[in-house]
Amino acid sequence: MLWLSGVLVILAWGVGAFGSPYPWAYFPLLIASAALGIVGLWLGESKSAPGARLAAGFLLVALGVGAQLVPIPLSLLDALSPNAAPLLNQQSLQFSLGESRYHSLSIDSSRSQLGLAFFGAFSLLLFGTARFLRRESANRLAGALAMLGATVATVGIVQRAVFNGKIYGFWELVQGGTPFGPFVNRNHFAGWMLMGIPVVLGYFLALVSRGTRGKTSSLRDLVLWFGTERASQAMLTGFAILVMVLSLVLTLSRSGMIALSVALLVAGATVARQPAGAQRSLSAGYLIFVVAAVVSWVGVGEITARFAQVDVTSINERPAIWADTVRIVRDFWLTGTGLNTYGVSTLFYQRSSPGYHLREAHSDFLQLAAEGGLLLGIPIAIAIVAFVRAVRQRLSEDVGSIWWIRMGATTGLIAIALQSVVEFSLQMPGNAAMFAVVAGLAIHDGRRV
Repeated sequence: MLWLSGVLVILAWGVGAFGSPYPWAYFPLLIASAALGIVGLWLGESKSAPGARLAAGFLLVALGVGAQLVPIPLSLLDALSPNAAPLLNQQSLQFSLGESRYHSLSIDSSRSQLGLAFFGAFSLLLFGTARFLRRESANRLAGALAMLGATVATVGIVQRAVFNGKIYGFWELVQGGTPFGPFVNRNHFAGWMLMGIPVVLGYFLALVSRGTRGKTSSLRDLVLWFGTERASQAMLTGFAILVMVLSLVLTLSRSGMIALSVALLVAGATVARQPAGAQRSLSAGYLIFVVAAVVSWVGVGEITARFAQVDVTSINERPAIWADTVRIVRDFWLTGTGLNTYGVSTLFYQRSSPGYHLREAHSDFLQLAAEGGLLLGIPIAIAIVAFVRAVRQRLSEDVGSIWWIRMGATTGLIAIALQSVVEFSLQMPGNAAMFAVVAGLAIHDGRRV
């Protein structure tokens, strides 16, 4: 499956190249994501995925960004975004001298153009994944993510043990940070794992479901199952999950651990609702084992101490940053400052963390509100509603073990959404690519051919 191999390669590149925040890393990622998305749409066999409503929602978002980029007369700019001109007077000498007769709603059109390129490439990847995947290929993708996730997790765990101040042993941290694995920021590593762990867990539960169908929780049936090939696959997948969960907890990312706890609670509640039998016993037992093993390895004391370390004067303290962002939202509530322009607006609005320039709001939702206003906020809400409806429809159509993989992908999206309330993991291009693939997996056509 060349297409699936291509997806695995771009995901590996996205995460391995430090999350791909640098132009040399994200430009190839964008080109490859768009190309794979187009190929997936072209070769895909599904005739019902993705839905027209969802595609319309994404198109409305793209049109909203396009509207932010269109040069308009300054009189219209003052009417739609009255706080833009005072900001542009400080930012642009040409504008302040009155030499500009037109300007876009975006305060920095070049950055908004780049933001639109990101949105377009990863949207193509999402829709291409949704259209290309069918039942068997979705299983293969989930299995491949188990291998990739275990590899990335192992890199993080080993590097933590032998860390010399450089990522991979050679990449200097010029501006500092709290690195873990390939990422400069441990929260971003946790964000990638938050999407990967539930998908791999769903694959594990699908293997258990297929292998234990019709079996009871008796000792004889359990012993017989452990001797099967499918049980071997499940155990290898279970080991991958254990390593991935351990790596996330070792980051000591508070947002990551909280979101992971929610994801595991969702998985546990879903397993508990299954009929009594071998599947429920094995699945519940494994989840308990993972939690106990990871907490024992890391230590309850170290985990609780991390949550006790909250410094209100720290640069990482969110409320002061959010207060600055709310001021931007209030001044640009209708049209926003322009997609991907938050770092420009904080040159004039930032009061928190003197001595630092904050280019992210430490909340993807607040940052989108500042950059998009109602112009983007309404289309984004429409797209989210359409996506949720598509996922619900697919879950109702699923028959058999594929339901577990889709539920895993859905849980991964919930987990990263929860982290995004206080983080900006999805602004790492490598994480955004992972999000697109997991979202495509959540709405793919899983019906039997």
